[in-house]
Amino acid sequence: MNKTLRLRQKLSSFFIIPILFFGFLNSNTNAISSTELSAQVKALQAQINDGNAKAKELSAQADNLKKAVAALDIQIEQANNQIAQTTLKIAELQANLDATQAELDKQKDLLKDSMVALYKKGGASSVELLIGSDSFSQFIDSQEYLTRLKSAIQKSTEKVILLKQQIQSQQDEQEELLKIQQAQKDAVAASRSERVGLLEQTQGDEARYRSMVSSLKSQQAEVNKALFAQIQLERGNGNNGGYPYNDYAFSMIPYGCGPGEGPDRWGYCTRQCVSYAAWAVERSGHQAPMYYGNAKNWVYAAPASWQFNSPRAGDVGVATGGGFGHVAYVETVYGDGTMRISQYNAQVSGEYSEATVSVYFFNKYIRFP
Repeated sequence: MNKTLRLRQKLSSFFIIPILFFGFLNSNTNAISSTELSAQVKALQAQINDGNAKAKELSAQADNLKKAVAALDIQIEQANNQIAQTTLKIAELQANLDATQAELDKQKDLLKDSMVALYKKGGASSVELLIGSDSFSQFIDSQEYLTRLKSAIQKSTEKVILLKQQIQSQQDEQEELLKIQQAQKDAVAASRSERVGLLEQTQGDEARYRSMVSSLKSQQAEVNKALFAQIQLERGNGNNGGYPYNDYAFSMIPYGCGPGEGPDRWGYCTRQCVSYAAWAVERSGHQAPMYYGNAKNWVYAAPASWQFNSPRAGDVGVATGGGFGHVAYVETVYGDGTMRISQYNAQVSGEYSEATVSVYFFNKYIRFP
């Protein structure tokens, strides 16, 4: 929890920084040097990395909270089952208690009747009882019967009273257990409610971080666009070691190739970025892409397993923006977040050029087998 709270405290300061860059970008970018633009790219990337790290941490915390809530749900379900069993036991004991009370009332009535009968017999004289009896033995038997009946009913009544007390004690224990179980369930439910609230806050923070990262990436793309427009492109030797179509015609006809523009042996118009990229891949000893179409279409033509988010020397970087997109060959990847690329037609002039740009300049990198 403490870690989540610390992340929330950092959240507001993290959200303020990108606005400064956004305002900076809205100023006259022509007055910003490529060095300053590169610094912005790196600074934005640092914020993106920080935001992704925080979002990842919050996501992990959210997963842990989900597991905790699920575990508490199981505990609540178990508590409900225990409460249901205890409630059923109490109901059974109450039924037994009612039946015992009915038996006790019956025994009391019998005892009362026997006492009345014994009293009546006891109120008569011995001579009267003897005269009323058929024999002396009958007189003795009547006395003994009433005495034994009274004793038996008394014992039976005492047993019923003891049974009632036992059932009542069991019921009291079960009711006390029910209170404990209900209190335990309430505590678990409160803990669950707390974690659900924390989960919602954590997921909200994660969503805000991811939204901010998305905004930062959009801003970074704008900086990269400005950087590419400002960067000082260095001219090569005109054919980069043997591009075979260096002297062919060039134009920017919207559909198809113009007169003398090929297509080249890979199915592209000459002196276009796609033609040069196909040649550079083939030159490196890999399988050249054929008939992939405009640059922006390469991410759809190439298998997904060939595509990566980070570059490696020999990859083809694909930018999907604009009407046609752009591709370039990755010559070298440096350790400072930049790379050296070679390309054709970067300035829509059909010429070869090289540049050092951010590794985040392109949307995807295709690694041909």
